[in-house]
Amino acid sequence: MRTGQLEVQPHCPTCKKLLDGFTAIDHDKKPKAGDVTICAYCNEVLQFTDDMSLKLASPGVIEECGLLEISRGQRQAREFKERVDMRRMIKESIGST
Repeated sequence: MRTGQLEVQPHCPTCKKLLDGFTAIDHDKKPKAGDVTICAYCNEVLQFTDDMSLKLASPGVIEECGLLEISRGQRQAREFKERVDMRRMIKESIGST
């Protein structure tokens, strides 16, 4: 598993949040055009375009990935968001004392 910063920092077409990082689940490579990803904020299934922006993944792409893989990725995205939210709450709590 590899995590890192995206060179291009796309926004989710659904929730409009900036998605500037990645976690590769099955390999140690950066995402490339055509790869599927999941928004850590709204759990939308997305696909990288040729210019590395994001678009909604088509039903065919989702089917090709497999529902089990999509479900696993969405669970991991939710867990990531929970960790980020917890860190934010701790920082705000420490800052307010």
